This record gives sequence, C-alpha cells and structure tokens, in this order.
Amino acid sequence: MTVVVKQVADEPIILCTIYEPVDMSVDPQKNRDLSNTIARKFTVPVYRIIDFTHFELTFEQLVAGLSEDIRFSESNIVMLIVGRDELVKFQTDVMAQQQYGGREAHYFTSVDDALAFARQRIQG
Repeated sequence: MTVVVKQVADEPIILCTIYEPVDMSVDPQKNRDLSNTIARKFTVPVYRIIDFTHFELTFEQLVAGLSEDIRFSESNIVMLIVGRDELVKFQTDVMAQQQYGGREAHYFTSVDDALAFARQRIQG
C-alpha cells in the first residue's frame, strides 16, 4: 500500500502520507475509507493531514481522486493539505469549490505546520 493512514495519538487528527507509486484504482479509496473510520469516532472536527511531500501529483490524479474523496469523506473532516508545488496548492483551492463539496481546506508546506494549525484549532 502506498498510502499510510494513522491517527495522531488520541487527538482528532489523521495523518495520511502518500508514497510513490500510487495505484489510483485502489489507494484513494483506501485512504478515504481508513480516514472515515477514524473520523467516525469523533463528534468534533477531525483534521485530516494529507502529506504529498513524498509523491508528485499529476493533474489527472488530482481530478480522479479529488471529487470522489471529498464527496464520500465524513462531514466532520477538515482537510489540511501538505505539499511543495503549485498543483498541490491548487488542489487545496479546488476543495473549497461547491462542485467538489465546499470543504474547509488549508495548504501547508510541512506536516509540522499542519499539525500546529490543527492543535491550535482543537485548543480553541
């Protein structure tokens, strides 16, 4: 499996790390399903960090994975997208559009920054 999904300690934070190669017929669904299983444990917002720093996203992969992932993700998930290129940033912007679910999504260049953001929001 090229996608590793885990809950961070007992916090409402999910860390999804994506590695090459990605099987677009299986990996996006596994990522979403494992994330949803964790998110269902909580009634509060759950911060899902998706780390693209080990993977070079193509436009075709963005389109194929994005619409299904957003539509079928639990409604309490807030997307925190980590990457270092414009396509990953673009993906974050697209997530907020209504046709892709109008999700709250934020872009970061490091997992540490995304974790800090999530923890700040959790603490209020």
